[in-house]
Amino acid sequence: MNLVKRLISFGIVIGTMIAIFLIGYLKPYYNWDMIGYIASAYHMDGYSGEELSLRTYKAVEKEVDTQAFRELTTGSYRETVYSDYKALEQQLPFYTIRIAYVGLMRGLNNLGVPYATSSYTISAFFASITVLIAALLLKKFLVPVYFLPFVVILGGLLPLARLSTPDAIACFFSLLALYLITIRNKLFLLIAAALPIFRTDFLILSLLLGAYGYFTGHRAKALVAVLFSAAVYFTINQAMNNYGWLTIFNHTLIGISPYPAEIVFASELKSYLKPYIGAAYALLHHAHGVIYLFAVLVLLPNRFTNLQRDEKAILWIALTFVALHLLAFPAYMDRFFVFSALASLIIVISTMSRSKT
Repeated sequence: MNLVKRLISFGIVIGTMIAIFLIGYLKPYYNWDMIGYIASAYHMDGYSGEELSLRTYKAVEKEVDTQAFRELTTGSYRETVYSDYKALEQQLPFYTIRIAYVGLMRGLNNLGVPYATSSYTISAFFASITVLIAALLLKKFLVPVYFLPFVVILGGLLPLARLSTPDAIACFFSLLALYLITIRNKLFLLIAAALPIFRTDFLILSLLLGAYGYFTGHRAKALVAVLFSAAVYFTINQAMNNYGWLTIFNHTLIGISPYPAEIVFASELKSYLKPYIGAAYALLHHAHGVIYLFAVLVLLPNRFTNLQRDEKAILWIALTFVALHLLAFPAYMDRFFVFSALASLIIVISTMSRSKT
């Protein structure tokens, strides 16, 4: 009987992993960021100017159908970037900073995989192996494995597999770091040191993991991890000529510009406050918002739930990351927070299953 249960559990995990990969690989979103990352890869190959633009859009045109290509190249912003190579080059600092993702694209390209295809293949692969980490967390917190597909879907891992972005990579390593905490493995600090390689804004998580390591007795290693992650963060931004927070905020949240190097910053306070209201509204209307609400409720002292030390640590790290990230960049783009939602949901299910009420 135990063998049968194990085979069923194994089948659920493997089946979910395969399903996530196949959906991501066979049904990609072809989001516009694909253009930015393909251009970044060609830029790293040494191309610039008109040649860079020509190769980038030729690669995209080979991958997508006519309708999708039209959608990627029409509209004021997209059409300008498509028609003016200078505008495309000015987008690069937003994308070249994702050095691990662009590096993997180039590596697959050397193996014969076109840049456009590699952009979502990477996401599909890392999303699929994130399923394994989610399954390990379920097992750790004594949640039946048949919850796995539910957790994966509600947590938002499926859309992540279909995107041409580095978010699936960041999600995998972030969730892996949280799992390592639960098994008392100090390698979570190694991941903390490396996180800015995957997404520079995940320096926030590096600092939180470092703080946890420091206050749980690994002071020297935690300090080294935090200092290294900060050094990586500043080195990448400097090397890739990143525009900085103010430009990113204005470009993304106030008024998108095809020429971000020449952007004029908003001068009114309300222009900077409005995105915070929008982010709060988006979170309240998102499934993740419900997950975070229950996570906060189980964190509150009460007689119905009894959180273990690891559960408290993971919830505090996950929820604090969401809060700090939204404070720095007030836009609830769920792809940034899938690891937080997955970890929070698993612990909520675990604590509710132990509750007497």
